Amino acid sequence: MKDKPLSGIRVLEMGLHVAAPACALILEKYGAEVIKIEQKGSGDPWHGTATYHTRTPIENSPIYDIYNMGKRSVVIDYKTPEGMAVLEKLLEKADIFLTNVRLKSLKKNGLDPKTLCAKFPRLIYGRVSGYGDLGPEAGVAAFDNNAFWARSGLAADMVFDNGADAPEPLLSGCGIGDSITASLLATAVTAALYRREKSGRGEELEVSLYGTGIWVSGCMSLMAADQYWRKFPRTLPFCDLCDFAYRCRDGRYVKVGLTNAARDYPVFMEILGITGQLAALGFTKYRDYTSHPSDVIPLMKEAFLAKDAPEWIRLMLEAGFAVNEAVHFRDIGKDPQAIANGYVYEYKMRGGDTCMMPDYPVRIGSADNAPLTVNAPLVGEQSAEILRELGFDEDFVGQYLERFV
Repeated sequence: MKDKPLSGIRVLEMGLHVAAPACALILEKYGAEVIKIEQKGSGDPWHGTATYHTRTPIENSPIYDIYNMGKRSVVIDYKTPEGMAVLEKLLEKADIFLTNVRLKSLKKNGLDPKTLCAKFPRLIYGRVSGYGDLGPEAGVAAFDNNAFWARSGLAADMVFDNGADAPEPLLSGCGIGDSITASLLATAVTAALYRREKSGRGEELEVSLYGTGIWVSGCMSLMAADQYWRKFPRTLPFCDLCDFAYRCRDGRYVKVGLTNAARDYPVFMEILGITGQLAALGFTKYRDYTSHPSDVIPLMKEAFLAKDAPEWIRLMLEAGFAVNEAVHFRDIGKDPQAIANGYVYEYKMRGGDTCMMPDYPVRIGSADNAPLTVNAPLVGEQSAEILRELGFDEDFVGQYLERFV
């Protein structure tokens, strides 16, 4: 059986909602063991969010499992001597500590990076913040819908202004910025592990939702700078011809991408059947088309309404273009391409329901890339076994469970 590259690595995750838990899950996918630290009672607030989004009991909500499969959960009240004793024993055996608890709270409880890395010099400490550690908004509460989407420009500017009404900011969805931030942190963690192999020293790592939003929207923020011409939110004069998803006769939408503008645009317009209309406007070269989006895009929109989406896709593929339908989220679990590559797989939840679970998509050729199938833990589910593994006697375990779990 193929090995996993992080086999033997232990991760402690003190995470809330998505960003830190998703990072821990990525490391688990690579073979790490993950112990999730939760508070007594409701535990990670994502339990409640998951049941809200699926309107099911937690046992049948994949929204919790997607970021927490295969972990073990231990309840720790680190504000008590007993809880801190358990946490310190876990830290002694840990390679990585991940959290998205606010820095102010971490410092108050002696769990900030400086304190823990001084105490445990081989520890790799990865942390997600909202807006970074400096500046007037350091430490301000944040979620991905405000720090990643709203503050980066994505929500307000990734919309089309047709002039009828003021465009509303984009609906941000659930966990998107968190998941991207988690992926960046996971990359940094693996780099820190490599460095530790050579130096023996751990590392402090920090990434913010806001910084991630700026990074992923970097092209747009550069184009929108005062010295350049691009304006956001976009109106027709500031749109690329292939930015749109074009509505077809059957009500479905397609998006087309062209590799070589000079070669492909004339062919594209010929397939659409609007070359003559463009010539009547004096547009005969690809630069004419791309320089006059206000004139060309309405003709393209009208042309696409003449055929159904599958027919347009066939014609575009025959011409060698990149093209696909703009599908809905509900279509992903039935997509044969996603299933063939294991990007989604059938997953059975603790309560017996099944779903098509999205998988972390990176594949390592020499590694075991099998999907995670062990259900996410209930709050504190493995507390007793973890305490025993740490060497606590049965009296301590019994009293601890009675008091904290």
